[in-house]
Amino acid sequence: GKGTGLGLSMVFGIIKQHQGWIECHSDIGKGTDFDIYLPRFGDSIDKPAAPVVEKAPRGGSETILLVDDEVTILSCFRNLLSEKYDVVASLSVREALARIEQHPEFAAIVTDVMMPDLDGAKFYAAVKEGYGAALADRIVFMSGAILPERVREMLGGIANPVLEKPVPAATLRR
Repeated sequence: GKGTGLGLSMVFGIIKQHQGWIECHSDIGKGTDFDIYLPRFGDSIDKPAAPVVEKAPRGGSETILLVDDEVTILSCFRNLLSEKYDVVASLSVREALARIEQHPEFAAIVTDVMMPDLDGAKFYAAVKEGYGAALADRIVFMSGAILPERVREMLGGIANPVLEKPVPAATLRR
């Protein structure tokens, strides 16, 4: 069956509530491993310190629009980006366009290329037509799928970056 897409974010929340952490390792063609670390209950021995994770410095007052139809990906990327930026999240391109209407000064727009309501080519065209090339040029596309020819041609004809999913955290934070 089709899930809600909330599984990983719920697991993350439960683990954080119990002073634990998750380490994620992904290899193309091999899959992804999630290692979950929780403190021992009632153990009196010294517990090892949680790993030190250096947070990226805040980018200041910049706001990024994040667009993805998968709740888990949206939540994960929002958590990563919110360490450095103010993040506005949208589950659809139409919702993203409405948010751009309200706030057309986004520092960047990070979007999945293949969305159910409008694909990346149509989204790019709508942003460029409605808000100009300056904002359209700040769109960063992400994809984990084989793209239709029309979308590949559009992406090949513009200078916008295209990130392959899974996107490494360090790459996304840049």
